Amino acid sequence: MASSPFLSKLMARVSPPPEPTFGTSSWQQVFAELGTALPADYVEFIDTYGSCEFGGYLAIADPRSYGTTLTYHQVWCDHGDQYRESRERFPDLLPLAAWPEPGGFLGWGSDIDGNWFGWLTEGEPDRWPTAVWGRQMKDGLVGPVPMTEFLFGWLSHPPAFHGLPDLSDENERDDDSPNQISCHSW
Repeated sequence: MASSPFLSKLMARVSPPPEPTFGTSSWQQVFAELGTALPADYVEFIDTYGSCEFGGYLAIADPRSYGTTLTYHQVWCDHGDQYRESRERFPDLLPLAAWPEPGGFLGWGSDIDGNWFGWLTEGEPDRWPTAVWGRQMKDGLVGPVPMTEFLFGWLSHPPAFHGLPDLSDENERDDDSPNQISCHSW
């Protein structure tokens, strides 16, 4: 039984992959390089689901499995550099701090439309709010909810954040939405 209540609910809604794919680095290595732990519900999610995708729409990578040339921290430093460069030109469109800035966006997943999902890394990791770094929607705070609560909510009922497709109702999905919600390793 999961210690995160929303991970338990998520597991009841969408089963983990039968053979999850896990990274080979340790959590301690990831935390040491980041200079911070990651939220406990996310760590438990990854330890349950591994690197996975939901319905062919949303991909979530195990940060312990990033390539041999770049680590999770390095990838997000690079993304942060690109975001800051664009933010200088378009500050009204790109309001978020970017990793490793204080409170900077640190991603945990992406969708097929190029939107990133992650946290604003302010305060204690278990209190980091979920946020969107949008390509086809506005950047911003989704809410002061943990990753597993956000994910369960998105897969269970229409999303409150403007721009997210409704993944909860098969009858409401458009041609770009998954036909059914299932989870597969990748």
